[in-house]
Amino acid sequence: MKYDTKRITSRAFLIYSLVNVLAYAFAHVAYLFANEVIGELFEYVSYYLSKSLEFLAPPIIAAIAYLILKTSGRRRAILFTLAVASARVFYSLPYYYIIFIYNYGYDSVESILLSFLATVLVILVTMLGVLISICVYQLVERIICKRSGEDIREALARPIEKTSITDFLARSNLPVLVFALSRFAFSLTLELVDTVAYLIEYRGDYLPTEIITILVNYILLFVLLVVSYLIASLIRNKLIADNESEKTSEE
Repeated sequence: MKYDTKRITSRAFLIYSLVNVLAYAFAHVAYLFANEVIGELFEYVSYYLSKSLEFLAPPIIAAIAYLILKTSGRRRAILFTLAVASARVFYSLPYYYIIFIYNYGYDSVESILLSFLATVLVILVTMLGVLISICVYQLVERIICKRSGEDIREALARPIEKTSITDFLARSNLPVLVFALSRFAFSLTLELVDTVAYLIEYRGDYLPTEIITILVNYILLFVLLVVSYLIASLIRNKLIADNESEKTSEE
């Protein structure tokens, strides 16, 4: 039951590209009106939109990549991940260019080179997050098989099933759940480090609004955990259903 990886990759790249363009548009408007109220508003929207995008992308890409991995092999899954992660260029390249040229005073050539290097790093980090998530799932599957006495090869070769949106503890939901939890654990760790560093640096000299912002960031992480699981599950189910429909029509 192989998937049309070219079509899936092109669609995923297009959607992710459009989302990144939208995210950068908010950041650009925030920069254009930096000293005005509307600029501050767009800056907040841009910050949380970018934060959400960074969280949601890896588990969703991992859910699709794992389908490709099981049916078409590791090479196609890695190529898919690289291609989709590359869509991040539409946000990070212009974003870092503006930062380097206006905030740090580099000339245009230096800013282009530095923003290109930063973009490559962002793409590689996104890829790494996806691949690590898949490896974590396979490790969890091995642990479960070891405890239950199942054969790990048979477990990993099990036909891909649709996930149940309501019963997230079902065995078929394990890959998507692990992908979402892996991203959540990483983001939560970064948030805790930032919080501790902030509290140590400013000690008791901080405003109530700053504490509220910190709390909002943690609440957002929990919301994104649920949202990433739901979106990844829906996309996974859609791809499986479409593939089964095409297979039935061919027969």
